[in-house]
Amino acid sequence: MPSKERRGKWQPFDALEGYKHSLREAEQERERIPRPTLLPDKIEEMNRSLQQALAEERTLKITYYRDGYLHKIEGKVEKLDPATDKIKIRGIGIKLRDIIDIED
Repeated sequence: MPSKERRGKWQPFDALEGYKHSLREAEQERERIPRPTLLPDKIEEMNRSLQQALAEERTLKITYYRDGYLHKIEGKVEKLDPATDKIKIRGIGIKLRDIIDIED
């Protein structure tokens, strides 16, 4: 048997089309979490950290909530827009209400 015919013979076969995709979507849905609630003390502490980092141009590690998942980003705050309640870090706009934790 020529090698070209053998090559196709042992390829993986997906008998149930879309099954792997459905499993992947179910796994992602299961990993989603509800929006965490913050205590007023934590919000004040994060506000202080953010203001100090802006004044001193320090690098921050921010954990934020978006679409059911927690994301982390590290960098300097490029812009703070009080009109829209957003900050910009490394080109990513983050709503202030989505911020869960701020580390120095």
